[in-house]
Amino acid sequence: MTLERQHTRRLVFLSFLSRTFIYLVAYWSSSTLSLFDASPNLVQISQWSKPFLRWDVFHFAHIAEHGYVYDPNMLLASSMVAIACDSTIVLYRLTLHQCGSSNFAFLAAVLSLLSSSPATLRLAPCPEPFFTYLSYRGMLYCARSKWFFATICFSLASTFRSNGILLAVILQVPFTLLGAPGHFL
Repeated sequence: MTLERQHTRRLVFLSFLSRTFIYLVAYWSSSTLSLFDASPNLVQISQWSKPFLRWDVFHFAHIAEHGYVYDPNMLLASSMVAIACDSTIVLYRLTLHQCGSSNFAFLAAVLSLLSSSPATLRLAPCPEPFFTYLSYRGMLYCARSKWFFATICFSLASTFRSNGILLAVILQVPFTLLGAPGHFL
């Protein structure tokens, strides 16, 4: 088994382990501390779901069920896709491509699991995981000179967060400084 394959398997395990740990801490804290948002108490739900239900979850669920009734924005929100959007592996491959060291790439990916952002952003249906995944994927496409696919990823990332438009700078710099490097596709 190659070192990259070993690292990928370990990252999948560590990613699962970190998310399980975050869930257990969130569940424990929500059952022992008072909630800062009373939204979960407004509906009849399982006790296991309460730590991750906030006003924005209800907002996105309403959009999924009824369409954009109150909100004219075209923000895509689907919690089902979040399961497939594991940015840890994409970050590993991006760092491996850029630095050439599988050990350093593994370290960077493991450290990304120790996020400074709120723990619920990793598990709750919100736009952050999608934006991160699509940004990393687009950067990996740029590193491999696949400009068309990078453009698609960055465009989709921009639908989740408005500052995603700044990702266009990553596309613009190589073309401005080097002409048109590599093939467009």
